[in-house]
This record gives sequence, structure tokens and C-alpha cells, in this order.
Amino acid sequence: MRRPDDAELRLVGQAVSALRRATGHPSRSAAVRTEDGEVVTAVSLGPTVCAEAAALGAALSRGTKAVTLVAVRHLSDDATRVSAPCAGCRQLLKTYAPGIRVVHLNDGLRVSGVDGLPPV
Repeated sequence: MRRPDDAELRLVGQAVSALRRATGHPSRSAAVRTEDGEVVTAVSLGPTVCAEAAALGAALSRGTKAVTLVAVRHLSDDATRVSAPCAGCRQLLKTYAPGIRVVHLNDGLRVSGVDGLPPV
């Protein structure tokens, strides 16, 4: 586990921006950086479609490997917080993006593989 680098911190900002510009009042957004440097963002669609799953699917549909993911949760009109993926999304990440790095909170912002995430 390590602190995020500048590119990973920019990815956090891109996830926050996606959540703030989204319509329909989603509660979460996610940003995925692919191996070619592209960033794909997505928002949650109710309680059954997580932002992480939507962003991962969009990244994979481009035909490229997902290398970094961050998700943020809406707290208020002017505040968001980085959040770790749920158990289902962790399994999707292990299956469809083995080796992906995840930005999460653990005594500050940290980056780790899925197995290094704090318990759900």
C-alpha cells in the first residue's frame, strides 16, 4: 500500500467532476484509467448498478486494460469522499481487471490492489 501519485490524484478529481456534472442525482461515481492513459467515468444507477462496475465495463468495451480505479461518494452539495468498492465490485475487479490499482481511504488516501482494500 502506498500514497497516490499525481496521476492518481487527478483521477480522484475526475471522479468528483463526473459526480458533480451528472444528472439524476447519483450517489457515487467512479473513474478508471486504462493502460493507454484514457480515463472513463461512470455514475451509479440506483442501488443495483455500482459506478465501479459501470466504469469498468465502459473501459473494457474500449478494448483496453483497466489499470487504476477510484470511486467517490456524494456527501452533500459541496463534499465528496473517496470510497472503497463493495464486495461485488471487488469480485468484478478481480475477475475482469486482475492487478488493477484502487485508490481508497485507509488513514488517508492510499493505493493498493483489491486484496489490500480495507474490509467491507
